[in-house]
Amino acid sequence: MRGTPRIYNDIAVPPRHETDNRSKGKWVNLLRDMNVGDCVILTHNECLSIYSTAARHRIKLVKKLAPDITADKNMYMVWRVSNEDD
Repeated sequence: MRGTPRIYNDIAVPPRHETDNRSKGKWVNLLRDMNVGDCVILTHNECLSIYSTAARHRIKLVKKLAPDITADKNMYMVWRVSNEDD
């Protein structure tokens, strides 16, 4: 049987490698690829997901219902209108 784990002090956390994408989801990657003024067409559920992700990263989005572009009435056009540092 193993005892209590030993506690170590003053050991630095290794830096995260720049190619480590484990913490980046599909919406974070999409938002990072978009520039201000870029637009994507999303379903209602996708729109909810990207809005919550954008809020966490302090990115402002604008959406408009887009029934003219697609036959489906639940499609939205979503524009990125600000960056994280704006």
